[in-house]
Amino acid sequence: MDAWNHNNYCVPPEHVDGLSACIEALFPWTLIVRKPHLVGYRLGDDLNRGALYLRPTPAARAVFDALARLRRSDAELGRALAALEAQEADLTDHHGIRIASVEEWERRVAGALELARTRPELAVTVVHVERPGDPGAMTDYLYQTWVRLELLGPWRNTFELQALEAGKEAMR
Repeated sequence: MDAWNHNNYCVPPEHVDGLSACIEALFPWTLIVRKPHLVGYRLGDDLNRGALYLRPTPAARAVFDALARLRRSDAELGRALAALEAQEADLTDHHGIRIASVEEWERRVAGALELARTRPELAVTVVHVERPGDPGAMTDYLYQTWVRLELLGPWRNTFELQALEAGKEAMR
């Protein structure tokens, strides 16, 4: 059986500290390595069950700068990136994370909203929050929120946090 092992992000070097602050505020992950060329977090007790790595490189800074410049000068690219940011959160590239309980999920949502409000330099956006019974909710048992960490880049920067309503997980 295959198992998803890790996500690796190539990021501008000056974004590493901000991204580490975001990750440490939003997720109970364990810092397993912090070197100038690599920062890594284990998602649980077993490294084989998931990790996230930040790899600071000058190439990432060059891509960020080029995209920002092109976004300003190329109207078509600007519209395309704006459309990606504006489309329904579940349609956008994202990484899904299952949270153990609805209560923990609610704490994480509140924490993400607080971080977005109080630490604008971290560029955290709570894109959408969806609870069973909300208009447009996909199911009657799944709690979902999408949190965008813009310091990761202009796309593939969103984490979906999910929790199942107690007692419903066995039914699915």
